Amino acid sequence: MAEIDVERKVRDLLAEAGFTLTEEQIAIFVEAYPALREGADSLFAVKEARYEEPAVIYPAKV
Repeated sequence: MAEIDVERKVRDLLAEAGFTLTEEQIAIFVEAYPALREGADSLFAVKEARYEEPAVIYPAKV
């Protein structure tokens, strides 16, 4: 991903979420975004987990 594309994507995501950050804070997200995106994308490559339910809907029982 080109640097300008990453910065635009990060700014768009932050704006969509309603966050107002300093330029320094935005720079931190711009630097971290490619690794975070790669990690999130890699979750779709786990074929064994394709039909599993996400943990967020796991019924907790006492």
